[in-house]
Amino acid sequence: MTVGRVLQPNDNGKKYLEKYGLTDDSIASLNLFLDGEAIKAEGMLEVSKGIAENWSLTNLELRKNEICSQGVAPLAQALKVNKHLLSLGVGRNKLCNAGGIQLAEALRVNQTLQVIDLEWNDLRDEFGIAMGKTIEENNSLTEISMERNKIQKDGISAIGAALAMNHKLKSLNLGWNRAKVVGAIALADGLRENDHLVSLNIAMNHIGQEGAFSIAASLADNTALQSLNIQNNRISDALIMFGESLKVNHTLRELNIESCSLSSDACVLFGNALSANSSLMSLNIARNAVGDEGVAAIAESLKARTAIRFLDFSETGMTRVAMKPVSELLESCPNLQTLLLEDNELGVEGARQLADKLQQRPPLTSLNLSRTKIGPTGTRFIADALRRTKILYYRNLQLAGNESGCEPCVLLCKALSRCTSLQSFDLSDNGIGEVVLESLCQVLVANEQLPYIYLKGNGIAVELTSNALYRTDAIGILTTILGIPWSPPADEVSNCQEGAPAPAAPSAPPAQHIPSSNFASASVSTGSIDHGPEDIYVPSSKSALRPIRGGQIYADTTSGTGASAGSTVKMIQVSQGSKMIPANERIGRITTNPTRVVGGYDACSSYQNSFLENNINELLLTDDQLRKEFNRLDRNGNGYLEEEEFRAVFKSFDNFGVVPTDAEFKNIVRKHNTRDDSRIYYDEYCIIMLGLARR
Repeated sequence: MTVGRVLQPNDNGKKYLEKYGLTDDSIASLNLFLDGEAIKAEGMLEVSKGIAENWSLTNLELRKNEICSQGVAPLAQALKVNKHLLSLGVGRNKLCNAGGIQLAEALRVNQTLQVIDLEWNDLRDEFGIAMGKTIEENNSLTEISMERNKIQKDGISAIGAALAMNHKLKSLNLGWNRAKVVGAIALADGLRENDHLVSLNIAMNHIGQEGAFSIAASLADNTALQSLNIQNNRISDALIMFGESLKVNHTLRELNIESCSLSSDACVLFGNALSANSSLMSLNIARNAVGDEGVAAIAESLKARTAIRFLDFSETGMTRVAMKPVSELLESCPNLQTLLLEDNELGVEGARQLADKLQQRPPLTSLNLSRTKIGPTGTRFIADALRRTKILYYRNLQLAGNESGCEPCVLLCKALSRCTSLQSFDLSDNGIGEVVLESLCQVLVANEQLPYIYLKGNGIAVELTSNALYRTDAIGILTTILGIPWSPPADEVSNCQEGAPAPAAPSAPPAQHIPSSNFASASVSTGSIDHGPEDIYVPSSKSALRPIRGGQIYADTTSGTGASAGSTVKMIQVSQGSKMIPANERIGRITTNPTRVVGGYDACSSYQNSFLENNINELLLTDDQLRKEFNRLDRNGNGYLEEEEFRAVFKSFDNFGVVPTDAEFKNIVRKHNTRDDSRIYYDEYCIIMLGLARR
């Protein structure tokens, strides 16, 4: 599918439609979520006319535009004739039943829309009944979100009954409605018959213990559902039934039972049953007062589970007693990536137990120890563990509210200065002062995707913007206040293609240091690359930089510093993480019609098409890629690849025309197989892949 130009929120969407009538065939995605400049019902006449006539638009966001039910009528008519729109967002638009029913009826005619967002409206049972009929008849919708409406048992029951006959829907979000027991039973009956739904959210639906019991029992017959969110429902002892169903269910991968009034005894029985399950990869039992006994039972049941990747034990009442079996999971679950333990009284001993295991395994990507009373000594244990870990992949590290003090936080920052992947770091309420400032700045400089460090409640926070030290300020502090020189990595200059000017060293961090998520609401300069043989896209407002999945293209026009359509351009290099990766030189015309990326994110596939993050023989380089591909190859979710599974992947790589022999393959696997078996775990997979990339 050809992807066209992306208009961002700061383009006045309403005026654009009035002027051009949505006839520009280069538009693929249009975001009309404009705070303070709502389209309202009157403006929807022009917008709907454009939707009806346009054949290139695939994504339209109309969130928070005060459309109301009056403005939905022309939109519904447009949907009946439009055959190209794939995604529509109408959340927070004060829609009531009348407008919702019109949309539901239109979707029985429209058989091309795949995603619709109806969150935060005033939709009730009448709409739910109409939407149930739509789910029965529609053959294109794969994702529906009706979160935070007022749909009650009758509407939810109609939707549940429709699930039994639907064979297309993949994701259904009904969170924060009022299904109650009757609605939950109807959903459970639908799940028994449905063989396509992958994700279901029924958080905060007042389903009670009886409704939860029905949902849990349906899992024994369901073979499709992979993600279930039932948080904020008082399910109590129904958790035991979830355990029984998971003994025979081997497709569910994610279970969120946060704030569900669970008891310690129910957790013990759930844990005993969980040991027979082989599919669960993510478990959230946060904010349930299950204590040491409940947490320990679950942790013990997961010890032999190499597939587990995400665990949230926040605010469960656990102490250092349960920390022992939890920390042992770091050793027995090599693929565990996220461990959240905030708001528990772990103390110094709990921190020591955790630190001992942290330095003996592949690093986590997310760790939350906020308000765990680990104090200065516990923080030193964690800092020392990070210092001793050979490679750090942390993206999120939260240590707020531990009164750690200056010296332990300096040690922590020194350890994190070796890390280049941090995206979130919180040291609020730790009693630190300006003596830590230089170390904090060094962490920000080393981690190019870290926009700021949150420091609320510390001595230096009062001088900072929004209680945070921003990366843009950190470089100024290092150079002007502390007198420490800063310059971009040498690679930024040395890796430039011959004949192209090197980017000048900025006095503040350039645009590539901003995380890619920040570009979701950036200006139209957030564009995309045309992978055609001639054209190379350079945004007209910024000729030097543009984001693609966290990396940047440096480009300079050969005809001067200004970038305009028709000018020639030379790509110089790509920034990925802390390294500058030279890009193959490509010369062409600047175009304003890029064709491969939506919203500033690269739309390429993982192996053959992505030239930004793959090396010359198309091997994966970043942790994101490695984890995503490993999870894809690990089809049964057991946390490892069989040797024969990996052989097929290995032979698919470009080896410069030379087909690797079986002996060469076995030699590579044997060299990196630290466990002396025929299984390849994630850490071994990474070492093999990165080793091959260096050839």
